[in-house]
Amino acid sequence: LLPQVLAAQAGWRDAPRLNYWRIVRIAIPEPLRRQGAGQAMVQRLFNRAQQAGIDILGTSFGATADLLPFWYSQSMLPLRLGLKRDASSGCVSLIYGCACSAAGRALLDPVFQRFGRNLSRQLQGANADLEADIVRLLLQQSRDVLSDPVDMQDIQDLYAFGLGQRGIEQAEPALYRWSLQQLSDPAVTLDLLLERVLIHRYILRRDWSEIVALLSLTGARQAERWLRDALKPLLTHYSESRGLSAD
Repeated sequence: LLPQVLAAQAGWRDAPRLNYWRIVRIAIPEPLRRQGAGQAMVQRLFNRAQQAGIDILGTSFGATADLLPFWYSQSMLPLRLGLKRDASSGCVSLIYGCACSAAGRALLDPVFQRFGRNLSRQLQGANADLEADIVRLLLQQSRDVLSDPVDMQDIQDLYAFGLGQRGIEQAEPALYRWSLQQLSDPAVTLDLLLERVLIHRYILRRDWSEIVALLSLTGARQAERWLRDALKPLLTHYSESRGLSAD
């Protein structure tokens, strides 16, 4: 499964040249959960894979918010996000993997970089219905390879929006880049409702009508005022922490 998907669907033609082991399922009895048993099993498999000359240890599963942190904590990186939900589970498939050899690393490094490069666009297209908590986890785990950094002109645009000097339509490119940066930073804690609004509007590109319903407001203009007020203190803190000025 892993080399086939990476080659045929993700376009990595060299993927079938390597050797793989795939973890199909890990089952931990209830009394032993949350005690490191699953981590110990994965680590033992990784060690055995290295001894056996395996290049890549990976897994494929239906994406849920409780599974992503586990696999990431095992030094596995997201490599491919499926485009459609599985008919039986209702989940989108995810492939995670880690290198067990130099050849495996040579393949997985560019695969992961391209995953991060494409992620934000994919979330605005085929995966625009993905759950918000999964979106933020994927952004955080791909933080090092995401594109579209915030620049000083973005800061000027954000301040102008926050002060009511610029409409939201003119500020949306900067709002997108700033939202991407904030949501991908594990050290940033956002109000849960604001986090949902930023994800739905600027990452998944949902229509304003959905944002209005999410906020229980009456219209897009009221939602714009709510967003402006919610962002003011965050923008001030953001600039002060980086020694920036709105002047």
